[in-house]
Amino acid sequence: MVVRIVPEPVKLETTGKFFDFDGFSNFPEFLSKEFNIPKGTWTINKMEREGTGLKICDKTVEIWGNENICYATLIQIIKQTRTKLPELLVEEKFTFKFRGFHLDIARGGVPKVGTFKRILRWLFLLKYNYFAIYFEDLFPWEKYPQIGAKRGKLSVEEWREVVKYGKKLGIEVFPSLELAGHMEHILTLPEFRKYSEWHRPSEGCLNVADKEAREFAFSLLEEALDKTESKYIHIGGDETWAMGRGRSLDKTRVYEG
Repeated sequence: MVVRIVPEPVKLETTGKFFDFDGFSNFPEFLSKEFNIPKGTWTINKMEREGTGLKICDKTVEIWGNENICYATLIQIIKQTRTKLPELLVEEKFTFKFRGFHLDIARGGVPKVGTFKRILRWLFLLKYNYFAIYFEDLFPWEKYPQIGAKRGKLSVEEWREVVKYGKKLGIEVFPSLELAGHMEHILTLPEFRKYSEWHRPSEGCLNVADKEAREFAFSLLEEALDKTESKYIHIGGDETWAMGRGRSLDKTRVYEG
């Protein structure tokens, strides 16, 4: 049997020998439950070495370095070999410290919490450590409960549950927002149409020349920051087709573009 590890490690040495495997006596409880790792007689020993890696011997697995990466690799191996574990040595090294996945939930339906958790488990196995969720109008803003109310936005409790679950897997979850363009689902609401750059709010562009519109955008950002544990937050600035071509012309009186 050929054992494959994703991403490809810098070193993978196997002897071709396999040992009977019945489970671990000291596998982390949360990971054991979420990935169905059996209880058994095998043990995991944490070693002090440079880098990150693991070594499988009979009845024992030695791990060192980043434990999340080690456990993800070990789970990958178990899912392939089931009741056998190969004698092997793995050493892993990543070019990027920030390994992130960006999920757009603003189109086609908002995932349930269980779906987010399933995605996070896959990201853990693939050794990602950041997860950005693209919301547009679907972030659980409490100051403006009408935003996203008819499109199935996440509740505050659901958002916190997803963030907490990611944290247990060593994955920072943070929001990806749009605060200049792509705001059509917000700007088409009657009370926010006045912040639109274009006469058609469906263009989705904020009138950034308007002080009240800017304060509105900042209030959205501030609440998102308050509800985010990560030090990161993503703000998109793309597709601002109407910027500088609509109401802001009344102030600048200069057309460019």
